[in-house]
Amino acid sequence: MPRFTATPLLLALAAGAPLAALEVADDTVKLGLGLYMQVRAEVIQAEDSAGDAWNATEGMAGQNDTADMYLRRFRPIFKGSYQDTWLFSLGLAADNWGRTNSSNGLTLDHGWLGAKYDAFGWKHQTSWGKQQSDFNSAGARTAACLFPTQRPTAMMVNMNALGVCHTAKLDTVTVSLTAMSNVGDDSATPTTEGEGLFYAARVEWNGTGDFKNTKWQESYVGAEGKGITIAAELGTNINDKVADADVITAGVQPGSIDTLVYGIEALLHMDALTALVEYRAMSRSGGLDSGSEADDAKSSAIVVQAGYAFPLSGGTVLEAAARFAKVDLITDIDGDTANYGVAPTGFTAMPDNAGSGRIIDLGVNWYIKGHNNKMGLMVELWEGEEPATGDNPSATAIRLQHQLTF
Repeated sequence: MPRFTATPLLLALAAGAPLAALEVADDTVKLGLGLYMQVRAEVIQAEDSAGDAWNATEGMAGQNDTADMYLRRFRPIFKGSYQDTWLFSLGLAADNWGRTNSSNGLTLDHGWLGAKYDAFGWKHQTSWGKQQSDFNSAGARTAACLFPTQRPTAMMVNMNALGVCHTAKLDTVTVSLTAMSNVGDDSATPTTEGEGLFYAARVEWNGTGDFKNTKWQESYVGAEGKGITIAAELGTNINDKVADADVITAGVQPGSIDTLVYGIEALLHMDALTALVEYRAMSRSGGLDSGSEADDAKSSAIVVQAGYAFPLSGGTVLEAAARFAKVDLITDIDGDTANYGVAPTGFTAMPDNAGSGRIIDLGVNWYIKGHNNKMGLMVELWEGEEPATGDNPSATAIRLQHQLTF
């Protein structure tokens, strides 16, 4: 007979018990219901290069709203296993619902089938379908972020697409391999040849001895212990058909591009302290449908961040956090990000990322039950690159966010 279990959410929150998803299971099948939800309030004051007010939410000149409140992420998840070996997960998404200029629609976040197994002394998991690649942890592991916003390196190739992902673990070493339909695989631009694929590899070393990490996360919420994780990754997006293949030269010029991106991260955990340093670089090259070569474009970013946790009575934790980032999305163009939140050609604007320039984030987190139930308050100070004419655009953003995930 199947058994039916559920931990009432309100009782779990009140008692501080681990959050449990609704679950139905028997000896063959396990089915579970999960949720990943972030509710956010946001205030942004921005100026363009002329010193005039810029409405960052709507992407136009003028004053911003007094405040914007929206669902940064809303993702109900249906997941489970068959005979303990075969895995599946289906998740819907209504991200940014209620934010100005959002479509307020419900889409498929992921849907994949997979299997876990042991081979050659390693523990393996292979999945196939639409899914988030483990490549680029800034975009792949958003539930364990130090701040309400992702690290700005999430803009530099963050893949959620159809494909195959494979992870292999041996003691403290994890290797992740990815092959996916590339960015813009369903592009409607004129084609002279077929689309390529996105390939990536990521290697993590999670320390040893007294400095062995059990898992990767941007904050360990003051947990006792020490650990270090060093990760390196390399990805390439081959023959991607795009509407504008030359981001350097003015005008829209369709063609295909090849993108190469690599990154390295070092994560340190020492009791109340969690610190991370990351460097990421990217290059784009390709050809135009007209037969000409596109100008090469390069990007780079460095991020340094840290959080220090203070346990409180009742089992909750308070954490102070700080981050510095220097981002240059197109190194050959001064002031490639004209205004806060306006992405240059070849990049997708994201609510969490300002664009090229210098970013300072300061914040405080209240962990009610670790990353499963937490609130974060942050201030972002952004100064864009100096353009050819005018002054540096700038912005100050304040965000309050509540996250619940199980």
